[in-house]
Amino acid sequence: MGYDEGKPNGKVLTANISKIKSLNVSYLYISDLTGIEDFSSLTSLSCYNNQLTSLNVTQNTALISLDCSSNQLTNLDVTQNTLLVELDCHTNLLKSLDVTQNTELSDLYCDENKLRNIDVTKNKLLTIFVCNNNEISGLDVSKNSFLIYLCCFSNQLSSLNLQNGNNENLTFLFAHINPNLTSIVVDNVNYSKTNWTNVDPVVSFSSNNQ
Repeated sequence: MGYDEGKPNGKVLTANISKIKSLNVSYLYISDLTGIEDFSSLTSLSCYNNQLTSLNVTQNTALISLDCSSNQLTNLDVTQNTLLVELDCHTNLLKSLDVTQNTELSDLYCDENKLRNIDVTKNKLLTIFVCNNNEISGLDVSKNSFLIYLCCFSNQLSSLNLQNGNNENLTFLFAHINPNLTSIVVDNVNYSKTNWTNVDPVVSFSSNNQ
């Protein structure tokens, strides 16, 4: 990766890498990133389009941006990465993803996985949330009042709560191809009918206040 000392031998000194803040090792056919924990000052890591089956970033607590998309990850622990603002882990094999500790998260891309549920109620700064092509059965974004883009099509949704008190911020909604979804909870029924058309024909909008 260009951080060897002296004659290149594939090894690096911890002192050489402990101050590195940005690392991009995408498209390199990498199957193992063991040692990434020594990059203790890393704020941005891009390792997408590789062959990774595991990734340990629990020691990289300075991370603000992580893109590990298009790999073969079955597990991703970001509970220690509390400064994360951007997380892209789409197109992996994840069955679960805990982002409850990532309260600074603004952009979350976890589409094309095997997720059955995801809790974003703690991610109150979330503006972009892409989770399409999973197996999610219920989604609650009622705490995400800054949300402007939600893509949750091609799941197994039977419930979707969009009532966050600021639906006019939600400019883009893609919730179609969810055959079990017949009703969506919203702020304003008339506004939703007019502005959100990327839903299945059987879907109706409802509000606790109407």
